[in-house]
Amino acid sequence: SPRVKDVTSTGCTIYMQEPDHQNHSPETVSYIVAEKGRWELSGGLTFEAGSHSTDRARGKGMNFEGDPISFSASFQKNPAVLHTLNTNANVDWMTSLATSVTTGGFQIAQEYAETSTLNDAVTIATETIGWIAFETGTGINSGNQFIIGYYDDGVSNGVGQTQFIINLFGYENPPDIVVAVIGENGRDGSWARGSGTYSSTNQGVYAEEDQRSDVERGHASEPFAWAAFERNTDIILVSQQPSNSPSVAPSSVPSLSASPTGTPVFVGETGRILVSNTIDENVQVEVVFRNAYTNPVVVPFINTRNGVESVSPRVK
Repeated sequence: SPRVKDVTSTGCTIYMQEPDHQNHSPETVSYIVAEKGRWELSGGLTFEAGSHSTDRARGKGMNFEGDPISFSASFQKNPAVLHTLNTNANVDWMTSLATSVTTGGFQIAQEYAETSTLNDAVTIATETIGWIAFETGTGINSGNQFIIGYYDDGVSNGVGQTQFIINLFGYENPPDIVVAVIGENGRDGSWARGSGTYSSTNQGVYAEEDQRSDVERGHASEPFAWAAFERNTDIILVSQQPSNSPSVAPSSVPSLSASPTGTPVFVGETGRILVSNTIDENVQVEVVFRNAYTNPVVVPFINTRNGVESVSPRVK
């Protein structure tokens, strides 16, 4: 996944990083911003967003034991969970992994894949992981179409193997789409990245591995979650769901309600940027949100594959 940092009510910083800290070709990065809390949107979509700080991490060959996250209320069916680090505390490369998704919650932790081994003395700094759980389905919000889902096609989806194809329909132009791995079938660790197919009708995805300890990037089939919105969608609230705060949500969860005058209340937005190189080449993109938020999280995804080397996007 990409990296994010410096998340504020009005913006954030998004950058790319290769696990071996090299440069990289320009890539297109989509992102979704979401206000923390549980929301019902115009168009009938329900989603919940939150964050969790942890120093728990998984590496190559380790069983995944993430911290449990409980939703404030159960979904009717398993949601699509998107996730990424929203801080930049570790000196080395790092990403996130979510798994064990149910209607009531999931597990989450940091993921360092093959950048270190079980024999290394790994020091893990605490990072804050932002997450968004979307009810799956299709619909229209603020006049813009969305397609949300998750699936495991049962085929090896590593780099150079069979790309996982997300079929899109009804878009005139490529949508803002974010994809995440929500499983741990492959023991080497992975994250979602575009395979090179990105258009108004398809998004191809690989379960990307790093190449720090070996060059091969074959990987087992993984379940992918995705959320696609028309470009620059403003996500508009209908009403707040009355519920308790998530058990691991921040101490302050915003209390918003639809405006009685009909003025739209924004609880999220999507966007897309071009990132020209990596943070190790001193390249990062300052993103200014179109709307102001109280306590947002941001999840990005690299849609394209202009550079062949392993890379992930980051937010800070």
